[in-house]
Amino acid sequence: MRLLGGTSLGRARRGLLDLSGKDVDAFRNQKPFPPPEALAIASAMGLLLQEEGSWKFCRRLLRDQSVLEFLCELSPGNIQADALVKAREALMTGGPKGGPIAESVRACNLRATKALHRWLLRFTEPEGSADGAGAAGGARARPSDA
Repeated sequence: MRLLGGTSLGRARRGLLDLSGKDVDAFRNQKPFPPPEALAIASAMGLLLQEEGSWKFCRRLLRDQSVLEFLCELSPGNIQADALVKAREALMTGGPKGGPIAESVRACNLRATKALHRWLLRFTEPEGSADGAGAAGGARARPSDA
């Protein structure tokens, strides 16, 4: 895949593609309730894709393993700026006491939680703030989430 490169976003994309189906299923099937970091990631993913920012939407989206490739092919330049801001805000305010989820993600043992969080952080970085923001890449239609 031409989008991986040596940038922080490229490394985050590689992390998504390294996830196995079992990794994704472990994230999707957290019960009885998903922890705050998973809910914040789900919200950010929905907001980024301009869909419902909910756990239900995220679980449905991640049923299709090809969604990881789809996410890796997205380019920040092809996403509306307000969607990027809202998605990042979900990561920065979805943690304990309304703070960032980074500490909870570090304590989590699920590979998918860590990889999705890293990708969302890098993808939503304001342009010019890091080597990964604004990376070139094409977009394609989202895989079916039915």
